[in-house]
Amino acid sequence: MREELLHFVWEHGLYNARDLKTTSGDRVAVQYPGELNNLSGPDFHEAKIRIGETLWAGSVEIHVKSSDWFKHNHEPDKAYGNVILHVVFEHDVVTDGFYEIPVMELKGRITRKTLEKYELLKESKNKIPCHSLIGDVSPLLIKSQWNKALEDRLSYKAAEIARNYKSSNGDPDVTFYRALLKAFGFKANNQAFEELAVRTPFYVVKKCAHIKGMLEALLLGQSGLMPLKPFDDYQKKLRSDYEFLKNKYALHAMSPAAWKTGGVRPGNSPVIRLAQLAALFEQNPYITSEVYKADVDQLVKVFEAQPGTYWDNRYSLKKTSSKKLVKKLTRKAIDNLLINTIAPFVYFVGLNRDRADLCEKSRKLLNHLKPEENSIVESWKSLGLHFASASETQAALHQKRFYCRKSRCLHCEIGKNIVE
Repeated sequence: MREELLHFVWEHGLYNARDLKTTSGDRVAVQYPGELNNLSGPDFHEAKIRIGETLWAGSVEIHVKSSDWFKHNHEPDKAYGNVILHVVFEHDVVTDGFYEIPVMELKGRITRKTLEKYELLKESKNKIPCHSLIGDVSPLLIKSQWNKALEDRLSYKAAEIARNYKSSNGDPDVTFYRALLKAFGFKANNQAFEELAVRTPFYVVKKCAHIKGMLEALLLGQSGLMPLKPFDDYQKKLRSDYEFLKNKYALHAMSPAAWKTGGVRPGNSPVIRLAQLAALFEQNPYITSEVYKADVDQLVKVFEAQPGTYWDNRYSLKKTSSKKLVKKLTRKAIDNLLINTIAPFVYFVGLNRDRADLCEKSRKLLNHLKPEENSIVESWKSLGLHFASASETQAALHQKRFYCRKSRCLHCEIGKNIVE
């Protein structure tokens, strides 16, 4: 027996309440079990319980055994002075004068079905604990959990953005700039792009955005990837422009060793991503304000910004290709940015400015994007579940990471339904 289950049983009344009595024989009638307390102190607050002829209001403490009260050192703790009932699975202290707080035992009052299903979830070796039981859960309830998980995920990502917002002195443009650069590295180079954002102040990016080609010089120079000995006239100009910017703004370039190039697909090479990023800011210098008002189709066009003709046949600064190459971001890459960066940022701004319309815009954005394809989504599909949009796959990803992997079944609507 685990305390987690006892909390759930008490909160939802999943026990036989007929002829309830304390261990000393007083009748018990639970009018309200109280509010679950996730902080320190008694497990439930503001409970209303009639014991004998008296209606008590106060806290309830839950333990597997009544002796746990002493093991957890509650006796001298003043925070437990308002406890009106000690609910236990098994009363194992039989000495006279135990203590003044009434004790009620639940042993024999919890159904075998509840216990067995809880143990099935807890002992499951499947990646998704309810693998063999979810088929009995209604689609409506599963959707309810997806909605909850999506809000959790957006809040979780908004909290990450809030930390960057604080370190950016409350500047939303700088916050977005840093978030976008990190996202542009995708999996291979997100840390390198994050360092680039720190080394390259946004105010310099804004100044360079209005001068054709200057952003490429800035970003490639700051990355440390620009050759010291240029291979052609264009690179000579980039090098010259960067040296000017470096001296003017006291910039310090990264080490080229910070970038991962081995095993990276050509379309995801750092220099191509930097050229795409330069084109994005050059063609959309006020991109931060655009993400608040643009719909999915408009945002896709924003992120389809293409580098100049110099990049028509190269993925590298050192060599060219014999065929013309696709320079703009793929739709899959754009969707990745919209799902993992744009939607959370809009949600953060909505929370930060108390703008419910922006929070709703974030949800709608995810609802209009195609469902993601990855191993975690496939694991849910193997259970017969279907996904209509990115909002549902984002929920599934959060569900797996923060509920299933941590066996938090009793915090999940699906798990609750199975145990009940």
